[in-house]
Amino acid sequence: MMKISGIVFDLWHTLMTYGVNSVERLTNLRVTRIRKLFNNKYTEESIYDTLKAAEHEAETERSATNREVDSWEIAKLIVQRLPGLMPTREMLLAIQKIYDDTLLEVPMLLLPNTKETLEQLKNSNYVLAILSNT
Repeated sequence: MMKISGIVFDLWHTLMTYGVNSVERLTNLRVTRIRKLFNNKYTEESIYDTLKAAEHEAETERSATNREVDSWEIAKLIVQRLPGLMPTREMLLAIQKIYDDTLLEVPMLLLPNTKETLEQLKNSNYVLAILSNT
């Protein structure tokens, strides 16, 4: 029998998650920056609704296909919903950057017992790795 020598963890919702109000803060950051990207052409409410609809569609697709929907796809969903836009690669890249960069601006919290579990595994000489598509 082969001995297990290493363990790989996913980061989000396995080791870490957002704290109270963090998702709201993340959404507000994205709304403000996307709105600024378009020189305040759209209201906060319209950007918020667009962002939430795009995220809902992405989550529905992920659930149906078991395939992660990346930030490039979410950027395309956002642009498709904003009236009067001719999407360009540069526009999509700018929205993708906003979407990705804001992830790191909202504090994350370790899930309960994470630190202790990782320390115990490390002290038991397991090789530990973290993978994330973020």
